Amino acid sequence: MWNAISEVSGGFALAAFLAAVVLSLYQAYLNNQTKSLEALPLDKRSDFINAKSIGLNIDTSGLSADQKYNLALTVLKNRADIVKNIFNAVIFFGLISGSLAAISIYSNNTNKVQIASDNSRVWLKIKGMTPLTGTTAKSNGQITINVNGANYRYPSQAGVQWLELGINMVQEIYELPNSDDYRLSFSALISDPSSKSQPQQLASQGADVVSSKSIPVQKSYAMYPINSSSHASSAVSVIIYELTRNPN
Repeated sequence: MWNAISEVSGGFALAAFLAAVVLSLYQAYLNNQTKSLEALPLDKRSDFINAKSIGLNIDTSGLSADQKYNLALTVLKNRADIVKNIFNAVIFFGLISGSLAAISIYSNNTNKVQIASDNSRVWLKIKGMTPLTGTTAKSNGQITINVNGANYRYPSQAGVQWLELGINMVQEIYELPNSDDYRLSFSALISDPSSKSQPQQLASQGADVVSSKSIPVQKSYAMYPINSSSHASSAVSVIIYELTRNPN
């Protein structure tokens, strides 16, 4: 809508400016004619005043010199007043048109800034986690995500320590600081609700590095059990995550 207003108001503003120039020149001409008429000596007014000189299509041959003078003066002043009113109207609508154009430009620039701002923002979505290898039982868990040295916790809700993990688990989203690259690593605590054993620790081997130019992107991250401060050789689960510019 604003683009259309900008085009229309821009063209109208130019037309209004040109019309204002023409009206201003014509008004100056009428004022000059009026002053010239008023400055003429009485004996020369009859030579200057006739119907053609003021554009009247009437016969003024039967009028006296004074009547012709008064008629010409009235016509010229009336025309000057009409032109003045039209000039003021053109200026008024020109100002409105210019205001609309300014609003349109401001709105377009604001939208561009907003779009640029939105495109620079990045969110991390935790979408799911596969069940542990060799198990079919449901498990609860906590996941810690390290992104460029900053830790994010799943679940993030205050007072909630554990959530059921799985492919269809509750998804959470985290806004990340703007960066050229994102270095991600994961660790997790997995608890079996039916067992009193200690939660199992999982961690990733290495880190994923994602360039901001490749966003949006969905990736999977292999998780390995930690035994005696060392990683096992086989992955037992996979975390599915996404980096996106759309938080919805």
